[in-house]
Amino acid sequence: MRPNDPRVIARHESAHALVLIARGMKFKSIEVFAEAAYLPEADSVALGCIRLKSQDWLGEELLTRIVCSLASLSVERMLCRDVPYMMLALTSCQNDYFYAEEQCELNGYSIDRLQTVANKMVRRLNPNIRKLGDELLRRGRMNCREVMELCPGVAAEGKAFLASQQEIAAYEVAA
Repeated sequence: MRPNDPRVIARHESAHALVLIARGMKFKSIEVFAEAAYLPEADSVALGCIRLKSQDWLGEELLTRIVCSLASLSVERMLCRDVPYMMLALTSCQNDYFYAEEQCELNGYSIDRLQTVANKMVRRLNPNIRKLGDELLRRGRMNCREVMELCPGVAAEGKAFLASQQEIAAYEVAA
């Protein structure tokens, strides 16, 4: 497959959505377009997008947002095996890669370590990424609730992740 194949674009956006859900976060919608569309919020042209609820990210949410961005590279590397990583980072995943790189530099995170986390999540979520990608191609646009209904196991994982984060926070306050 090539990076501009509609199936790749749908799975690219699906990876973003499912990583967020698996980490207990939500989004407004994911979309794929029949032709390139200008996205004013990103000041770029794209064949698909995820619309997020917030632009301000801190702590675990920021790490999740970075891994969410890098998930696009992970899924495209799985689907477009003959395209080198840096070619994907500089073309179809450019906005995602540059966002992740900038946030890692600003916050002292290792982009290589977070890419490894993204790779593992995408491999684990792959059956759901395929399922969601196929449904997204059919519909063109889906909101977070629809995605969670289609992939209830990922939604349950996100709830468990949030519960564990709350337990950790409660323990830290008590200590």
